[in-house]
Amino acid sequence: MKYASIIIVGLVILGTAGFYFYSQNQSASDSMEKPEAIAEKSAGSDPAMKKPEEAMMEGSGEYIPYSDSAFNLASGKKRVLFFFANWCPICKPVDAQLSANTAKIPEGVAIFRVNYNDSDTDATDKALAQKYGITYQHTFVQVDDQGNEITKWNGGDLDKIVSSLK
Repeated sequence: MKYASIIIVGLVILGTAGFYFYSQNQSASDSMEKPEAIAEKSAGSDPAMKKPEEAMMEGSGEYIPYSDSAFNLASGKKRVLFFFANWCPICKPVDAQLSANTAKIPEGVAIFRVNYNDSDTDATDKALAQKYGITYQHTFVQVDDQGNEITKWNGGDLDKIVSSLK
């Protein structure tokens, strides 16, 4: 009986904590804009922030939101899908590093940000996660021109991304 009480109290604490973190993450992610919307607003005013299609046509390495058109424009480049969640404490620093250091992404490399498991996840993002068997955020998948998986890894910063490319 003593152990059952301890287990019940533990479950109540875990359930309360889970609900708290879920509600905090929902409110934080609801206030964040989708990367495409930010790119469209800023494209005219900030030369570093371009629409995905404009970025791909320049022939340099880029970090951009995933779209089918941007993916197709990256033909011949090494393509990496970064499965990101707005609420993920591991994803946020990597996203910030990639956004701030696009000049350090090697020419011929396109890193696509794919929303995974948050309020910005759309049908295309969900389909990509399912296609590549993504089970949690902060996963990177290098794919070829036809979208076939070349390699997959979890975690890492820009240096690890570049060193993991095949």
